[in-house]
Amino acid sequence: MKKFGWILFLTTFAASVVLSIITAAGTFGVSGAVISALLFPVTAYAYPIYAAVTMGGYYFIFPVVFYVLQIAAFFICAYGYGSEKLPGGIETEDEYEARGFGKTVGIILKTAGMILIFVALSVFTGAFTRMALLNGGITWLLPVAAIAAAALFICILLRIKNDSRYNIKNRKKRDLIIAAVLALVFTVSAYFGYDCFFGPAYSSYDLSKYVKVGQYKGLEKEQVSIKVKDSEVKEKIDENLKAAATTEETEKGKVEKDDTVNIDYTGKINGKKFDGGSAEGYSLTIGSGTFIDGFEDGLVGKKIGDTVSLDLTFPEDYSDESVAGRDVVFKVTINSKEVTVVPELNEEFVKENSDSDTVKEYRKEIKDKLYKQKEKEADEEQKTKLWNRVVEDSEVIKYPKREMKSLQNDLINEYKDYAKQYEMEFKDFLEQYAGIESVKEFKKQAKEYAGIIIKEEMVLYYIADKEDIILTGKEYDSFVTKTLKTYGYTREQFQEAQGQSYEEAVGKSVIERQIYMEKVKDFIFSKAKIKEEE
Repeated sequence: MKKFGWILFLTTFAASVVLSIITAAGTFGVSGAVISALLFPVTAYAYPIYAAVTMGGYYFIFPVVFYVLQIAAFFICAYGYGSEKLPGGIETEDEYEARGFGKTVGIILKTAGMILIFVALSVFTGAFTRMALLNGGITWLLPVAAIAAAALFICILLRIKNDSRYNIKNRKKRDLIIAAVLALVFTVSAYFGYDCFFGPAYSSYDLSKYVKVGQYKGLEKEQVSIKVKDSEVKEKIDENLKAAATTEETEKGKVEKDDTVNIDYTGKINGKKFDGGSAEGYSLTIGSGTFIDGFEDGLVGKKIGDTVSLDLTFPEDYSDESVAGRDVVFKVTINSKEVTVVPELNEEFVKENSDSDTVKEYRKEIKDKLYKQKEKEADEEQKTKLWNRVVEDSEVIKYPKREMKSLQNDLINEYKDYAKQYEMEFKDFLEQYAGIESVKEFKKQAKEYAGIIIKEEMVLYYIADKEDIILTGKEYDSFVTKTLKTYGYTREQFQEAQGQSYEEAVGKSVIERQIYMEKVKDFIFSKAKIKEEE
């Protein structure tokens, strides 16, 4: 029985490893296949779940069959070893006793647990070390913790009673060498495998099999001449002055269109007040259309402090049927109006609103800022042009099926959600709002769009991989903080306002793509040469 159990265990184990290597080779290239082979204890048990989740369909049967057969092999082996006759005494050779099924199960589970800890500590040490090198800071505690746990594990094995099979002192030198070599292999494989399986998008692919990237070094860029005119400086200063303007109430002057006035008013129909027709201290913006026709226009040109009588008529289709179409007299007293006070350009304003001390220095500060802004805009424009040229000159060899299907489905589901929000059938929504006649045509367009996006992403991550362009944890956090600041949020404020984190709202992969795009564009721009004038 135990022989059959071992055959079943090793066959299913090997089948899972081989399938994971084949899949990794086809999807991730040679490097992915090699890492899968070297990390065979991990891939054997992780691959069935990975296959079911990523490929779906009948692949969901795979993990069920695999784990059932592994468990069956475990119990068959336990039964075989448990039924085996062993010497029962030290004085006679003909006294025997069975080890027992329960005891054998315990021994196998204990051994499997030791192996699991051994493999896990090796893998975690390698993966955490790579993570720490990328992210720095507090993440260095992870590999230190893994190494400390490994040292503790070894100490425990050394302190187990001397006659135990788990005491390292009882193991042969050959066994210890094999264990040390395997630990090293698992650690190194996990170190390099971290980028493959947890790095940026497409890092697990051999992208050279999917896209032929065009030239991205030594491209020509324009020599840009940047100038800032005095009129632009004045315009910006005037804009800053208006932005610093304050609002005050005045009881002088006349009412003009777009003014905000404070009024008391009383409305009467046939000499009698009516509900909702009177108020005191009401703030009204002239021209807003808040009141019926003639009310706001009747105040234009009147002096602050005047009392005005307005003879008006409610519209026939007025919302309140009790007054619709009826004549009304409004007695309006204009209490005050708001005026905007724009500060003067002087040293007081300059010191309060800039890093300068004098008006002359302030003008220079504004000019320098405008120059840098123009320079940045010109660089960004050139970076975009260079990037578009690289993408256009690149050629797709084949599209990764998983990403194509995933992106296509995301787009379809997004539009289906829109249709639900409008409480419409998907087909009707597409026809009315997207101008697409059929779902089939939409799916075709979604596939074409997915192809455009994926081509750009493959070019992006191909260059990032070839030029060792990486994203650190600090860069990621800095980008998110900076982005949220432009919207007037901190991470905590966004979480509180939106009920979810920025990463949850946007998607971590989307944020990473934005950062990699910036870094790759910067790289291409830095390697470009100035176009010679003819």
